[in-house]
Amino acid sequence: MSTRPKSSSAPLSAFALRGPARIAAAADGAADKRPTFAIDAYGGGALRLMYWYYPVVIDLKGLSASRRTTVLLEHDYRRIVGQSLELQNDRRRLTLSGIITGDTDDPNEAAHVVVTHARNGFVWAASVGVSPEVTEPIAEGQKVRVNGQEFSGPLTVVRKGRLGEVSLVAVGADETGRAKVAASGRTGEALAMNFEQWLEAQGFDPASLSGQQKTSLKAAFAASSKPPAQATAPQQPAEAPAAEPTASPPANANPGVDPHSTMPAATPSVVAAMRAEAAAETLRIAALRKVCAGKHNDIEAKAIREGWTPEKCELEVLRASRAAAPAIHMPQPSSEPAVIEAALCRSLKLPGLEKHYKPQTLEASERSFRRGFSGLHHLLSVVARANGWSGESVRDDMRSVLRAAFSTMDISGILSNVANKFLLAAFTSLDQTWRQIAAIRPVNTFHQVESYRLTDSMDYEKVGPTGELKHGKLGEDKYTNQVETYGKLFRLTRTHMVNDDLGALQAIPTMLGLGAARALNKVFWKEFLDNASFFAAGNNNYLSGAATALSFDALASADALFRKQKDSEGNLLGVTPRIVLTPSDLAVYAEGWTLSPEYRELQDSTATGKAAKQLFTRNVHAGKWRPVSTAYLQDAAFTGYSAKAWYLLADPMELAAIEVAFLNGQEMPTIESADADFDELGVQFRGYHDFGARKQDHRAGVKMKGEA
Repeated sequence: MSTRPKSSSAPLSAFALRGPARIAAAADGAADKRPTFAIDAYGGGALRLMYWYYPVVIDLKGLSASRRTTVLLEHDYRRIVGQSLELQNDRRRLTLSGIITGDTDDPNEAAHVVVTHARNGFVWAASVGVSPEVTEPIAEGQKVRVNGQEFSGPLTVVRKGRLGEVSLVAVGADETGRAKVAASGRTGEALAMNFEQWLEAQGFDPASLSGQQKTSLKAAFAASSKPPAQATAPQQPAEAPAAEPTASPPANANPGVDPHSTMPAATPSVVAAMRAEAAAETLRIAALRKVCAGKHNDIEAKAIREGWTPEKCELEVLRASRAAAPAIHMPQPSSEPAVIEAALCRSLKLPGLEKHYKPQTLEASERSFRRGFSGLHHLLSVVARANGWSGESVRDDMRSVLRAAFSTMDISGILSNVANKFLLAAFTSLDQTWRQIAAIRPVNTFHQVESYRLTDSMDYEKVGPTGELKHGKLGEDKYTNQVETYGKLFRLTRTHMVNDDLGALQAIPTMLGLGAARALNKVFWKEFLDNASFFAAGNNNYLSGAATALSFDALASADALFRKQKDSEGNLLGVTPRIVLTPSDLAVYAEGWTLSPEYRELQDSTATGKAAKQLFTRNVHAGKWRPVSTAYLQDAAFTGYSAKAWYLLADPMELAAIEVAFLNGQEMPTIESADADFDELGVQFRGYHDFGARKQDHRAGVKMKGEA
């Protein structure tokens, strides 16, 4: 894959980089007593991102940012946490610090969530939101140094971008990421968990509970949601000066109390509290025994010993009372993306499946998905469940399914890989004649590139009596080429998903593959056939007239003309022609004259008065050239088309009449996922191909007009 080196028209206008992040607590004591933060947001490394085929590195030298950068929670612009006061970019690491401006007392505020969890020991990670403006693809095998680090391709370097925001996130992309928040001031109540979420956390299925069970569990949920009671310790009196010991107790001393005891005497309020506590404990134990009803002695004993509430005890009794599922052992489908891809390709009947996947992967796909995927809903449900979705109906819960399917295990990557395979199968199924007659060249830029063929005047000359050697000289013939981008967008819409249209995964990329092949052929043959000044009498590589019609003798004439080609210094090239290129209408004749070991031509000698006839049985042209034919040569859509003209060409590896260049050597078109609103619009992809075609050396071929 190659990423666009210019982003003015790229669909991906911004992306969130979840890279290695460390957030260290700033010291408390800001002037306004607000909570503060200090974030080590990006360490300059390579990051794996959704919708980007290769790893991405942000070049910090080209990253622009404001000192006052907004800090969000989970990249949600509606959940503002604060703003930075200082931002440091030393071209190796990006750090910032500032204050949390949100209301930490309001449970609905993002600042409350951040500060509360930080106070309770949660370590936040960081993620930066960057809008790429200029990107540079690094090809496989190439190395690049960015942010003081060396990276090996393939990858994409964001050479220029703008920092839009920094977010505190619950899950970072690196285990070394650390986050702390220096919170000052009190925090609000903990975020509330709804009843359904609490049931799922406790292992219950809400749909399977009876009305009475739900009532009991709601009581347990209400009890667990209450903040713990704050025990109020009895107020201790101020320590009095030690009194001198007396020989006898004072007259007003309480009877039965040791006057020399260091324990304070129990006041009436303390005694009442102790009695109330004992009564409450008796009632608690009675309630526990009622819940267990003599059937769960182990739970009852544990509940009494550990001080459970009746609601918690009832929860455990309900769990213990649930009917055990039958012991049925069923193989779990694999959640490996490669296995799912192979099963999907098998369902869609991809040709040559064994060429794309290892035998172990194919075997795993057979075991996990013996019948393949029955539809798009089946595929979505498998990936969504692997990411934690636990619903029953994809159709009734499409929004949640899509959200889950595009999270941890990204289904867009699976769909992109499968679509690429169908695209390539379709691409290679169309006319590939251009590969047989053109040189193929990798380039790493969209700029015009130049290539040179050295010419020489190096013939040895006789050395005179002085022994002096004369200097030779080197000339050079220059040729150019330039790569451009061709592509199309396609989308699996919500209609496809609701209609469970799995076949769209095959049909759409197949059409794109055919479209990519047609685009390349159109560009190539338009360039090749517009050759009036390339194949011309002045270049000694063009003949016309009735004698040039494809025949045994015309082949000999073309061969003789080709072998007389000279370089710019006037030296014979010494290159042998290897290819006979003809329109489709002449293919059978070209094959007969170049492949058949025998050639029989009956010559009528009646004009000389002789009855004898000559037969030539050996084909002297056999094996000289490789016949290649295509209908594009006679397609009226192109300037210079002809159903009679044909060409004799050199092997393009020796001398090329035309060249095709591909960006980073990527000869096949690519499909990759692009930014899309999956909840509303479905799944969006783009197919593109970066190539260019340009004529090169006119000495690499001759053209025979084939007619007068």
